[in-house]
Amino acid sequence: IQEAAIPLMMGGRDTLLQAQTGSGKTLAFLLPLLKTVSPEVGKVQALNLETSRELVMQITEVGRARIKDAGYRVEAVIGGANVKGQVQRLRDHRPQIIVATPGRLAERVVRLRKLRLGMVRAGVVDEADNMRADGEAGEVDAALASTPWVKRPGRRSTQGGAEGGEGGEGEGE
Repeated sequence: IQEAAIPLMMGGRDTLLQAQTGSGKTLAFLLPLLKTVSPEVGKVQALNLETSRELVMQITEVGRARIKDAGYRVEAVIGGANVKGQVQRLRDHRPQIIVATPGRLAERVVRLRKLRLGMVRAGVVDEADNMRADGEAGEVDAALASTPWVKRPGRRSTQGGAEGGEGGEGEGE
């Protein structure tokens, strides 16, 4: 999956991926995101939306492990965690990449206005088919609508189905 996806994404193409669990999807979308992110800028520049808290934490840990020496910062934004603690961590760490569940991100961005996404240049909607099936499409749309990324041509996105599932619909598809 990495051999097929990374060149397309590095070229700035919207990409729809579908692959089995354990095939390397995480790095297939994480590595191209880094091309759009500047570690010197302490603002959110990339989003990764996941279907569950567990996936958010897994992707966040993989991201931190892969990029810790390059000066990039990755933070998780999930439901079920202390809201004040998450907001404080975002302020203190000033991450370039946020990995989040759509509901909590929409809440932070749209309802509470605690997170600014005006510098977002790239994004990932992982398991988009499952998000739509679970009724989270509105939350995804609400969170992404506050980014310049979804409003301009040439944005970079990755959206993929779950193992054995259908590919998801996405922005610009």
